[in-house]
Amino acid sequence: MINKLQKSISETQEIQPNQPKKIFFKRNSGSRNIENQDALESLLHQHGFTTIAPESLDFCEQVQLLSHAEAVVGATGAAMANLIFCPSAAKIIVMIAYQTPSIYEYWRNMAAATGKSMTYVLGTPKFRTSNLHGDYVVEPEHLKAALVEAGL
Repeated sequence: MINKLQKSISETQEIQPNQPKKIFFKRNSGSRNIENQDALESLLHQHGFTTIAPESLDFCEQVQLLSHAEAVVGATGAAMANLIFCPSAAKIIVMIAYQTPSIYEYWRNMAAATGKSMTYVLGTPKFRTSNLHGDYVVEPEHLKAALVEAGL
């Protein structure tokens, strides 16, 4: 069913001139923020990524953008659910705070259900609590290693 939905919507989306192929979904939220997001954004720009604020796009615009993406990087959150609309060859990297115990498989399961693979980059929580919605820091070298591993 997901594959049918993906195919149905993606096929109606045309590539726009100058549409970015490497997308960084910048998180602008009240929770689960990456404290050093600006440094990561700079690193991603060096690797050819374009920053997108997903909340500034409506659903159809997000589908259109992702349906032709070669790579998507973003923090865990609702915007990453639209990874189902990426082509199966797209490289997907999700940044998320390291927590124990925690279930990290939901994004990987969603990607796998639509024929994609993805990578997690784990960050360090700001506070050592079990708060899954707390802010965190992602080491730039960890993100860079994931980009290199993905061939980006």
